[in-house]
Amino acid sequence: DWKGLSERFKPVLKQVREDQDFADYANMMIGELNSSHMGFNMPRNVRIDEPSGHLGADWAFDGGRAVLTRILKDGPLFDRRDAVAAGDELVSVDGAALDPAVSFWKYFNGKIDKRVKLVFRNPKTQKTAEVAVKPIAAGAENGLRLEEWIVSRREAVKARTGDQAAYIYMRAMGTGDLTR
Repeated sequence: DWKGLSERFKPVLKQVREDQDFADYANMMIGELNSSHMGFNMPRNVRIDEPSGHLGADWAFDGGRAVLTRILKDGPLFDRRDAVAAGDELVSVDGAALDPAVSFWKYFNGKIDKRVKLVFRNPKTQKTAEVAVKPIAAGAENGLRLEEWIVSRREAVKARTGDQAAYIYMRAMGTGDLTR
């Protein structure tokens, strides 16, 4: 019932202010069709000249503070786990103290694959640790998240089946995916 679905979504769509939000709702509607390989994308209106680098980590933003909550395997911070850990607060990037009024990601604009100095503070000991890392692109960080998820699904299947079933994840049907 496409017409009924349109009526159901119309009040929400009238309030949408961002192109990406419109695309998300349109994809929710298309998803109701249960049809594979269908979707809706908006053209990019703004070119990002200085995309932000990512550290391969999850963050909590609490009271104007950027708190490290998790380090992704093989991300830029992964090899620095001896110096930083979940719960540590990022206090500066390349000598600039983090300002709660400034977007966190602005400190990483144009920093992909460029060495940056980060200072973290442990909230329990108040000791600081300086680490140097090379941030990665958002797509590379998403790839780390996907790999982590694939491994977790593989382990879950192994545990639940007593290693009697295999878990196979395919991103697509290309040669590289089939070989993997």
